[in-house]
Amino acid sequence: MEKIYELKEKVDIDLKNKLIPELKDGIKFGQSFIKKLQPENGKSVTELEKNSTTFNDLTTFNKEELLKHFGNLLSNDKKYNYVWIGIHSTNIDPIITVIGRTSFAEDATIQGDLFKEYRLTGTMKMIVNQVVQELLDKYQAEKLDSEYIYHELNKYTTEAIIFPFAIIDDKNNSVAYKNKVEQFVKDIVKNMVSDFNIKILNKK
Repeated sequence: MEKIYELKEKVDIDLKNKLIPELKDGIKFGQSFIKKLQPENGKSVTELEKNSTTFNDLTTFNKEELLKHFGNLLSNDKKYNYVWIGIHSTNIDPIITVIGRTSFAEDATIQGDLFKEYRLTGTMKMIVNQVVQELLDKYQAEKLDSEYIYHELNKYTTEAIIFPFAIIDDKNNSVAYKNKVEQFVKDIVKNMVSDFNIKILNKK
């Protein structure tokens, strides 16, 4: 967990010292935080009872997180934005599963792509295939039950570092600003992985 905190602090410092001056007054950042995404019992969040307290805590931002980290960050399109670094914690070194950018409206049921379940196909296919192969190697198997693979994949991102931000200048191209933030975070992380001895699955 120590490396995850170090990674968060490094990105925070670079965002403040390098990106914020570059984007001037068109963007505002909130306080970053680490969001837990899986239960402690070794199960996948997909195996929890839907709408249970634990399930809701792990698949949404709670009221405290929304107020503290997103409270004053409603962008000009009436959405909350954030970049996340997905982390798979291991006993040795953490693995970065994906770095992404997403947004959600105030009344959204799903608060961004972070909380969507991994699928066995689709945009996550490259990462999914790599993780599935690691599972096959681990169990020395040619094939694993698809339901088992599904739950294993969905516990592969155990927590995420969240970087909330808002586009606040209507005169600027908000999509370009959002893309800039996401790419900046990706570049920071890619430059750091060797120093931190962290594996990254999504190298794009």
